[in-house]
Amino acid sequence: MSLIDTTIIEALKEGDERALEKIFYRYKDKLYAYCFKIVKTKDLTDEIVADVFITLWKRRDQLNITTSFEAYLITIARNLAIDSLKKASKDERLYEEILLNASLLYTQPEDRFDYYELQAAVEAAIDNLPPQRRQIFRMSREENYTHQEIADRLHISKNTVKDQIVKALADIRTYLRLKGHTEIPAVILYFLFHKK
Repeated sequence: MSLIDTTIIEALKEGDERALEKIFYRYKDKLYAYCFKIVKTKDLTDEIVADVFITLWKRRDQLNITTSFEAYLITIARNLAIDSLKKASKDERLYEEILLNASLLYTQPEDRFDYYELQAAVEAAIDNLPPQRRQIFRMSREENYTHQEIADRLHISKNTVKDQIVKALADIRTYLRLKGHTEIPAVILYFLFHKK
């Protein structure tokens, strides 16, 4: 960690708001770019970046940074972005907005894909799974049962449930590749496999 960062962090620990302001102006653009790549919407990105600095201020007394300060901030941002995606998966309007923006921002126009077509392909892939694997996958992803609950209901081991879900995801990805969906952003796969 640089001497400048060390000095600013020490000032922050002592409650110096100017230190927080310096950190904000030094890292806000990097954090914004990082978060936007994950959540794809300006409003949500603005909210996450603000939350990073709110979190930093609230935790200032407990700061014990062993890596670079930038890496520490990125870790906070990543955790907040993932939490936002989980919440968004339950919010139909926000879910659709993120999918639309991801489509518009997808790097090569010729590689963009239709999300409804992709969702249909995922449904077809799930329908194509062996019966027990399909049942376990749907119970996990659509009915939100825990691995233990599925194991108890189907009278199988928890390890079998985990194994079948891993195999189901691999089968679905293979099916999607065979159907031409070879370059799917991770955020889209997250929504397709975690949407409630």
